[in-house]
Amino acid sequence: MDAKEIRKKAQLQKAKQAQKIPPAYQKPVPRLLFEDETMRPQNIVPVKLNRWIAFGVFLVVLIVYMCTQARTMSFWDSGEYATCISILGVPHPPGNPFYILLGRAIVAIFGWAVPHGMIAAFISALFSALAVMFTYLITIQLTSMLKIKPWEAIFAGIIASFYTAFSFTFWMNAVEAEVYSGLVFFVNLIIWLTLIWVQKSRDFSHQNILLLIAYLFFLGFCVHQTALQIAPAMLFIVCYPLLRQGIKSGSFFPKLVVYSIFLLVGYFLFGVIGKQVQIDDLDKMGFALVAFIIIFIELRKVLDRRIWLLGIALVLVGLSSHIYLMVRAADRPFINEGNPSNWKMFQEYVLRKQYGNTSFVQRRGNFFKDQLNYHFLRYFGMQWLNEPFFTKPLGVTSALLKPIANIFIAFLGVAGAMLQFRKNKHSFWYFFSVILITTVVMVFVMNLSDAEVRDRDYFFVVAYNMWAIWMGIGALALVTLWKSKPVRVVLLIFMCLLPVSNLISQYRVHDRSQEFIALDYGLNFLNSVEENAIIFTNGDNDTFPLWYAQAVEDPYSKENIYHARDVYPTKESKEAIAKAMEYKNKCLKGIRKDVSVANLSLLNTSWYIRQLRDQEGILFNIPDDQLDELEPRRIEKPLVILGPPDNPSMGFTMDIPPTAEWRTNEPFYRVSDLAVMQIVKDNYGKRPIYFAVTCESYVNFNDYVRNEGMVGRIVSTPKEEQIDPERLLHNIDVVYNYRSIEDPRVYKDDNMRRLVMNYGSGFVRAANYYIDTGNYPKALEYINKAKKFVDDEIKLTEFYTNYYSKTGQWNKLDEFINRHLVTHPDGWKIYLRFIIMHLVDYYPDKIITYIKKGFLLFPEQEYFAQFAVSYAQEYKEYDVIHKLLEEVAPKLQYDISGYQSDLEMLSKQKISE
Repeated sequence: MDAKEIRKKAQLQKAKQAQKIPPAYQKPVPRLLFEDETMRPQNIVPVKLNRWIAFGVFLVVLIVYMCTQARTMSFWDSGEYATCISILGVPHPPGNPFYILLGRAIVAIFGWAVPHGMIAAFISALFSALAVMFTYLITIQLTSMLKIKPWEAIFAGIIASFYTAFSFTFWMNAVEAEVYSGLVFFVNLIIWLTLIWVQKSRDFSHQNILLLIAYLFFLGFCVHQTALQIAPAMLFIVCYPLLRQGIKSGSFFPKLVVYSIFLLVGYFLFGVIGKQVQIDDLDKMGFALVAFIIIFIELRKVLDRRIWLLGIALVLVGLSSHIYLMVRAADRPFINEGNPSNWKMFQEYVLRKQYGNTSFVQRRGNFFKDQLNYHFLRYFGMQWLNEPFFTKPLGVTSALLKPIANIFIAFLGVAGAMLQFRKNKHSFWYFFSVILITTVVMVFVMNLSDAEVRDRDYFFVVAYNMWAIWMGIGALALVTLWKSKPVRVVLLIFMCLLPVSNLISQYRVHDRSQEFIALDYGLNFLNSVEENAIIFTNGDNDTFPLWYAQAVEDPYSKENIYHARDVYPTKESKEAIAKAMEYKNKCLKGIRKDVSVANLSLLNTSWYIRQLRDQEGILFNIPDDQLDELEPRRIEKPLVILGPPDNPSMGFTMDIPPTAEWRTNEPFYRVSDLAVMQIVKDNYGKRPIYFAVTCESYVNFNDYVRNEGMVGRIVSTPKEEQIDPERLLHNIDVVYNYRSIEDPRVYKDDNMRRLVMNYGSGFVRAANYYIDTGNYPKALEYINKAKKFVDDEIKLTEFYTNYYSKTGQWNKLDEFINRHLVTHPDGWKIYLRFIIMHLVDYYPDKIITYIKKGFLLFPEQEYFAQFAVSYAQEYKEYDVIHKLLEEVAPKLQYDISGYQSDLEMLSKQKISE
C-alpha cells in the first residue's frame, strides 16, 4: 500500500469517527472543568427519599397557604391582577403577560365552579409552595458539597424551606393574587437547574439544560421582569471553571478591566443615543448587548453554534407571551392600562415609560441611608419575627426583643456562610454570587426613592429567600458545632422550633381567609352612588376594588342602586351610556356596571381619556387629534358649568386660582385636573358626578361637593362641609358592609386601618349633624360608632370641640385637651386648627381664654405668638392681646419681644388711621 492510499484510508477513518461525535461537541473543549468532585453537588441523599421529602415540604406549605389565602380580592395590585385574570385584561405596565395568560387558562378550566378571586389567590399559593420546595432542593444541592451526612443535609434543607415559607413578605405574596410568588418560583427553579447542570456536566455537556434555563429566564421575565436579576450569578456558576483557569493563567484580571470598561462605555454611549432618539432604556439595552457580546467571545469555544441559535430562538419563545398584550389591547378590554395596541405604545408600556426613566447614575435616594438601610434592612427585620406576639408572654418590650432577634437572624445566616466557606469554597462562591446579586446589587438596580408611597419589601423577596438558605445551613452549623449528643439534640429541637414559632406568630398576620375589607371597600363606593354615576377615584386602593366588583362575579358581593335624582340626560348622553352598557354587559359579570370609574392618576394620559370616552360613555368634548397635545397649564378664567337644557338653573360659575395652590402652590394644573374640569363641564346635569372621599383634592370643587358617606356629589350650591343627611345616614347604617372590621380573627395592617378610618369620618359627619340639630344623644350614639373605625380618639377632636362647646361642657373640653393633645407631638397643631379656629368662628367670648391656654400648654411653640398678633390685627384686639403677651411672656421658652413690638406698631398704625 503506497503513501497515497495510506493517507486516503486515514482520512476515511477520521471522517467516520467524526460522524459518531454529536455535532455540538466536535469543537475542542477544555477537559479540566467540573472533573474535580468537590466542584459539583453530590447525590448524598437517596433520590427517592429526597423526592418524597421535597413533596412533603411542598404539601405542608401548600395546605397552610390554602388555609390562609384570600377568598376574594385584597388591596393594592392583587385586585387588578385578579380582575385581569378573570377577564383577560391588560394590567399596569409592564403587563406580566405569562402570569395573566396562565391565570386565565386556569380560570377557564375551573372558573365555573370556583370564584375567580379565589383561583387568583390559589395560583400564588401554588407558585409559592413550589418555590419553597425548590428552596429545599437548592439547599440539598449546596450542602451535598460539604462532606456531611445525609440527615444533616435534609435538616438544613427543611429548616431553610420553612424559614422561607413563613417569612413575612413571602407568606404575604402567597395568599393573594400577586406576581412575586411566580417570580420566586422561576428564580428558584433556575438556580436548582443550574446546580443540576453543574452536577452532571464535565466538559460543558448536557447543554440541553442550559437551553432550558435560558428559556425559563425569559418565561419568568413575562411573570416579573426582575426574574433576570440572578442571570449574572448563574453565568458566574456556569463559567466558574473557566474563571478559575483564567486566574491561574493570569488572563482573568486584564480581561476583567477591559470588559468592565466596555460595559461602562456601552451603558453611557447608548444612554446618550437613547436621549437623542427618546428611548429612555437604551442605556440598559446597550449594557445588555455589550454583555452578550462578551459572553459570546468567552464561550464560543465551548458552546456549539447551534446552541447559540437555539438559545436565541428559545428566548424569543419565552418572550412570545408579550404578543398577547398587543392583540388583547387592540380588542380594548375593560382593563387596558397603557393600551399597548401599537408598536410605539407597546414599547413605552414594556419599558414602563409611564413611571418615568430610572438611571443607575441618578440616584433617587441616598444609597446607604434610604435604599440599603431604610428599605432593604428595615424590611429584612420584618421577615422572621413578629415581635409583638412575644413581648407580653416574655415580659419584654419590642424595642428590646427586635434588635436581639435581628442579631440572631444575622448570626444564623453568617454561620451558614462560614460553614459553607470552611467546608467547600466552591459551594460558597456559587451561592455567594446569588446572595450578592439579590441583595446589594438588587438594591442598587431598583434605585428606590426616599418618598415611596408604600413599603416595597416585595422587590427583595428573593433576597430574603436566599438568606433563609444560609440560615438553614447556619442552623446545621450550630447543631454540629457540639460533640455532645444531648446538646446536639437540644439544639436540633430548638432550631426546628424557630420556623414553627414563626408560623404560629405570623399566622394571624397573614390569615386572609375571613378578610372582606378590601372587597367591601369597593362595594361601598359603588353602592353609594346613583344610577349611571361617574365617580372620580384617587389611587390603587379606591380604584382596583371597584374594577373587581364590577368585572368579577363574586359570591360575597351585593348590589344597591339609587335612582338618579336631579339629572336630565340629553340624547347624546343617553346614546353614550347605552353604548357603554352594551359593551360592559358582554364582558363584565359583577355589580354596578352602570357606574363609570375615573381614576385621577390615569387621567394624566390620553389613552385613558379615550377609554373613558369610548367605553364608559363619559362625554369629553375635545377633538381626538388634540388629546395627545394636552399638557399642564395655568387657568386664567373662571370655569363655567352650564345646566342641562331642561334645567339651565342648575349651572354655576366657579372661580379657579391660576395655579394648583392646594398642591404646595404648583405653578400649573396637571392634565388630570384639566380632564376632571372638562368631564364635569360636559357631563354635569346629565349624569350624577361624585368624588371618592379618598381623593387628595376635589380639584377646586370642594365647596360644590355634598357628602353622602364614602362619596361627595357635585352640586350647584357652594357651601363648606355640606352633607345630604338622609343619604349619608342610609348609606352608613343600611347600605355599607363592614365585614371583618370588628372580627378579632382578622389582622388589620397599617393600610387597612388607614382606609377603614374613612368609614369613621362618615359617622363623625352624622354625629356633627345631630349636634347641629340639637339631638345630642344621637350625636353620642354615632360618635361611639365612629370609634369602631378610628384608632385614636385625638382624631375626633373636631367633634368633641363642637359637642362640648355646644353643650356648655367647657370643663370636659379642657379634660379632653389635657388627656389627648398635650402629650401628642402634633397636639399644638390640632389645638390651633380645631379648637382655636372653632372658637374664633362660634365663641369669640372664649377665644382669649383658650389662646392663653395654648401658650401655657405649649410654651415652646412660637406659632401661638404669631397667631395672637394676627388675631389682634384681624379683630382689632390690640390691648387685650398686648396684656396677654405680657402675662405669658415669663412662662414661654422663646423671646416674644419681637411680637410685642409688632403688636405696638400695628396698634399705632390703627390709631393714626
